Amino acid sequence: MEDLDVRSALSSYVTEDEPPIGLSGAAVLAAGRRSRRRRLVAATGGAVVVLVAAVTLAVSGPGPQAPPPASGTACATKSADTRTRLACVIGDAVRSRLSPSARIERLTIPGETAPADPFLPAVTGESMYQLGVRVTDQHGAGAVYVQLIAVDGLSVPRCTEVSPPNPDGCGVSQLSQGALQTITYRRGGLITYEARLSAPGWLAVVTTNNSGVLRHGLADAVAVQSPLPPLTAEQAADVVLTRGLIP
Repeated sequence: MEDLDVRSALSSYVTEDEPPIGLSGAAVLAAGRRSRRRRLVAATGGAVVVLVAAVTLAVSGPGPQAPPPASGTACATKSADTRTRLACVIGDAVRSRLSPSARIERLTIPGETAPADPFLPAVTGESMYQLGVRVTDQHGAGAVYVQLIAVDGLSVPRCTEVSPPNPDGCGVSQLSQGALQTITYRRGGLITYEARLSAPGWLAVVTTNNSGVLRHGLADAVAVQSPLPPLTAEQAADVVLTRGLIP
C-alpha cells in the first residue's frame, strides 16, 4: 500500500517533468514517521472499536442457547443404570427436535406418580421399557411415546402385518442398525406417525400424534388437540435410530 505522506512530500516538489529539487532525505523520513504514527493510532482505535463491539455483544447479545443434545456415549457415562441412561438418550433426542418453549409433561395412568424426569421409562422386568409424554406448544398439545421391547431373534417387519391394518402410509428400509419401518395413520383429524426399528434382540418403537390425551393403543379414539403431531414422521424415525437407544 502506498505511503501517502511520503508521496505527498514528493509531489510538493515535483512538477510534470522536473526532478525533486530542494527535497531532503530528512523531510522524506519525517513524512514516513508521521505516516507510521497515524497508522498506529488508526490501528489502535480500530482495535478499541472491535473490543467494545465484542464486549457489547457479550453483554447484550442473544440469550442462553439450548445445549446440543448429548450422544448415546455421553449419556452412558452419566450412569450405569439402564433406566437413567435411557431417560438421558430419549430426552435429548426428543427435546432437540422440539421448540425450546414447548412444555413437556409425563403422561400417567390414574393413581400413578409422574417421575421427576418425564423421560424416565417405566420398566417391566427386563423385557420392556416404555414412556409417554405430552408436548404442549403454541399450536396445541400432542404426544410422544417410546417403547423398547426385548424379542427373540430379529423380526422382519411387513406392511401387510401392521396393527391396526390399512395404514395411510407404510415403508420398510434395511439399515445397518436393523430394519426400519415407518407408518402413518390418519383417522378423522387424528394423525399418528410411528417408527419401528427391528434390531437383534430388541424392537424399538417411537409413536407421535396430535393429541395430548393418553392412549393405550393405536385404535383408541382420543381428542385432537393440535393440527399436527409434535414430531414429524422423519423426526420420529430419527429418534428411533438414536445411538444408545437400544439397551
